[in-house]
Amino acid sequence: MESPKLIVRKQGAAVHFLQTKEIKAEKIVESKKNPDVVTVAVDLNVKMLAVVTVRQHGKIIETVFVRDHGLDQHRYQHLKQIARKQWQSGQAVKGERSNQDLWRHVKRMNQDAAHTTAHAIVEVCQKYPGCVLLFERLRKMKQGAMSKSRRLNRKQANQLKGQINQVSKEKAYACAVVTVEVNAHGTSQFCARCGARGERFSIRGSQANKERGGKLFRCACGYVVQADFNASVNVHHSFYQEWHWQPRRKKRPHALSG
Repeated sequence: MESPKLIVRKQGAAVHFLQTKEIKAEKIVESKKNPDVVTVAVDLNVKMLAVVTVRQHGKIIETVFVRDHGLDQHRYQHLKQIARKQWQSGQAVKGERSNQDLWRHVKRMNQDAAHTTAHAIVEVCQKYPGCVLLFERLRKMKQGAMSKSRRLNRKQANQLKGQINQVSKEKAYACAVVTVEVNAHGTSQFCARCGARGERFSIRGSQANKERGGKLFRCACGYVVQADFNASVNVHHSFYQEWHWQPRRKKRPHALSG
């Protein structure tokens, strides 16, 4: 297991040696007791790949936005081309896969975006030694009625979220940063300032239209903010079990009379 490995590629070869590194990090229970602990929360999305917020002493002290730079649209055009070719050629032979070059290109784009985003996340963590990295607990997304190309694109986008999560954990662990997955329920629906339920909307022309995936968030308390930033701040609240994310008390069984 510890012997050197010879890696042969098309344009060259390399010898890989195993390196051992001792990593020490505090447990999550101990970190929560520390009043000076820093938490770094990440909200993963489709076009805004990641919104990173840093919290200490109950205040957000730093925010980083990681954009996709047109990745979602670029990937959608390739998947649209794949869907059209599959429709023209008919059902593929069992055991074979069509459009292999395009699929490899899409896979490489996702891998590059995952490593770039993870690098940006870990760069923030390195500024705060001993911090705790927070992610939402990923769940299976329900797909609505849409074309085959859009369905494929959403599937690839969800897979990219998982890749960013996994690569970030590995890079953060190498920097002695512990990663925690928190309850994601309601992070995009509740206000990060007062804890009340709000709504997402987008501005079309001069009108504000309520939309499920709107870019902005507003609350009855007058708080208006970028929706992904609001969700990222709520990840901190979920970790500390504040407001909507407080643990529910179990109902005690009623004693039977007689």
